[in-house]
Amino acid sequence: MKTFLPLLGLILTLVLVAFFDAPNNIKGSDQSNTFYNTDEDTEEVNAQTQENNVPTYSSLVYILEESEEVDGSIIKTFREYEIYVDEEGNVIKKVPTSNYNYLTYKNYEE
Repeated sequence: MKTFLPLLGLILTLVLVAFFDAPNNIKGSDQSNTFYNTDEDTEEVNAQTQENNVPTYSSLVYILEESEEVDGSIIKTFREYEIYVDEEGNVIKKVPTSNYNYLTYKNYEE
């Protein structure tokens, strides 16, 4: 009995930690960091979503902003964008955030 209560407490603690640590699987709350390599200029499309009552969903993605070579290393700069999409998958709005990610790797082609 003395070992049963601490073991039960440990199991309950692990269950609670797993419950609170699980990602939210709610539609439209995809907060994954995804990297996209686009060479095209990004366009911002504005829409009056609140007046039309069109449900929109947003996601955060990283888009390649710049690629440069410094001292034999290639440095790629990705900027995070919040992209709003309607139910049909059409991009309504792209909003740049202030978050950047840098990928640096050695250029062995020289």
